[in-house]
Amino acid sequence: MDSFRFTPPYVEIVMKNFPYLRYDTCPFTPLNKELKDCKVALVTTGGLYIEGEQKPYDMEREKQDPGWGDPTYRIIPRNVPREKIKIAHRHYNKSGVQKDINVLFPLDRFIELKNKGEIGLLSENHYSFQGNIPNTQDLILRFGVEVAIRLHIEKVDLVFMTPA
Repeated sequence: MDSFRFTPPYVEIVMKNFPYLRYDTCPFTPLNKELKDCKVALVTTGGLYIEGEQKPYDMEREKQDPGWGDPTYRIIPRNVPREKIKIAHRHYNKSGVQKDINVLFPLDRFIELKNKGEIGLLSENHYSFQGNIPNTQDLILRFGVEVAIRLHIEKVDLVFMTPA
């Protein structure tokens, strides 16, 4: 498959020469409970934020410095009105998500799973990052750690991650 078929030639050059981080191992924690007994949280890289309550991700700085991506995160409470969830992300087609947030951030589907008893609990809080972060140092050393600590404090057993 030609991954670059629909992109400008410079994108292929940048992507093929980008200094990606490589890991030889991957941390893995086996799930030691049934799904029906798990507390679940959602994490996305969709650039979601709550209109009127949270700052959008910094798209202006990214325009000025394309090698930078906003590494911060936003907390998306389970009961937030869906129409208040907005997107600040320049790097994916948002048309489907704008019609139905569940395409990217399936809170309503997970509420249905909880109500059917297929999962135990749905966390009160869920998390969004803006997924274009070429310099991952702050993400790895600060913001990712903060979210991991929050998930631990909230006693989340399982994280369902959705990439944008």
